[in-house]
Order: sequence, then structure tokens, then C-alpha cells
Amino acid sequence: MSEPPKHPPVMSVGVAVEEGCAVAVVAGEIDMATAPEMIAAVQAVIEDQPAAVLVDLAAVTFFASAGVHALVVLHDLAQRHSVPVGLVHSEIVGHVLTISSLPELLDTYPTRRMALDALTG
Repeated sequence: MSEPPKHPPVMSVGVAVEEGCAVAVVAGEIDMATAPEMIAAVQAVIEDQPAAVLVDLAAVTFFASAGVHALVVLHDLAQRHSVPVGLVHSEIVGHVLTISSLPELLDTYPTRRMALDALTG
């Protein structure tokens, strides 16, 4: 019997350190099913209390209201831990953030380079 075809994950989160900043790279779809996984991954990074955290959503292809909620949760967590957080995002995410007024709450940057310079400068 053959195995069913494997489907790529709907969302992935990878974490690395760049220039002393913890970078969480999120790719794929963020919705009600995947937002808790994103929260858990970035929460673990924040709780390690790095000098700063960059959440890179540039490779996100779908961003539902659960993603907005996730960013608010992570922002609040970062404030409680006194960890600065920056955000880089795709055009899709940017549209949702603009509608939700979150750019007023979050430090967003047009590029990863600009975010790293601001967070580590």
C-alpha cells in the first residue's frame, strides 16, 4: 500500500540569531489553526529574554484576524519581559495591520535590514 502524498506545512516558524537579535521567521498561512503555534514559538524566544526580537512575516501568504490577535499577545508578552520587538511583514499582512490600527502599537519596518539596525543599533 502506498503512503498518502505529503503536503508541505501550512505554516512554519524558524528561529535564528542575527547580529545579537533573535529573529523568528514565519512563513505560510496564519489563521485560527496556526496562530497558537506561532504564539508558542515566538513566546519561547521572548521568554529567553534576548536583547531584541524581530518577527519576520515577509513570507506570510495569508493573515487572518487570529494573526492580529497573536501579534497583540506577543506585544504584551514582550512588554512584560522588557524585550523590544520589531516586525517586518508582507503586503498581505500589511493590509490587515492597517485595517486593525496595529501599526500604531507595533514597531514595523519595511525591511529586515532596517529592523535589525533599529533593534540592535
